[in-house]
Amino acid sequence: MKYAVLLSGSGIGDGSQIEEAILTYLALEQNKIDYVPIAPNREQYDVINHFSEKIVSLEKRNILIESARIGKGRILPLEDVNVDDFDGLIIVGGMGVYKNLSNFMTEKNRFRVFSDVDYLIKSFYNSKKPIGAMCASVILVVKSLVDVTTDISVGMVGKTFKDLFSLLGINVEQIKGDEAYNDFENKLSNTPAFLGTRNLEEILIGLNKMLHAMKLM
Repeated sequence: MKYAVLLSGSGIGDGSQIEEAILTYLALEQNKIDYVPIAPNREQYDVINHFSEKIVSLEKRNILIESARIGKGRILPLEDVNVDDFDGLIIVGGMGVYKNLSNFMTEKNRFRVFSDVDYLIKSFYNSKKPIGAMCASVILVVKSLVDVTTDISVGMVGKTFKDLFSLLGINVEQIKGDEAYNDFENKLSNTPAFLGTRNLEEILIGLNKMLHAMKLM
């Protein structure tokens, strides 16, 4: 069994949440699932100095090259991904979800998922392969899938993305940070990760619950 792990850069402010990426690798290994990190090969939205938390205005970076920092030496460009080579997809959270995989950063609830990511999500869905969404990445999945299916359900902590989910007609169930919600009908599982807890052990527990469900889908 092998999963693709979609990254959006390196660092919570302008890419993937590094802790989530590493915990994803750990959970996959604990579940005896092979994996390949993947990322778009294009310029990222902006570059953040993670010490000052300010934008580095004159600097440009590539999403794939940045993702390779946490790609375990075997990252694959998104355009080279063949869905037939994988049994499932996991999308890691971080601000890159808003900036590099979609235009949510500027368009908010009227956002669109960028075409290469949208195609990836729909390809896994149409191939009847499970999709696991961590943290904010769940908005990418539901936005893509409302075009092809109805009655989508997700789990979330509190009122996060409440207006967006309402706009899209998504069913929302309240869960905790160490839990996962499973929509078996659509082969979708999600865990809140850092949207629900700052405790790494709890995030790992939620990840393992998500992976356990994905293996049953």
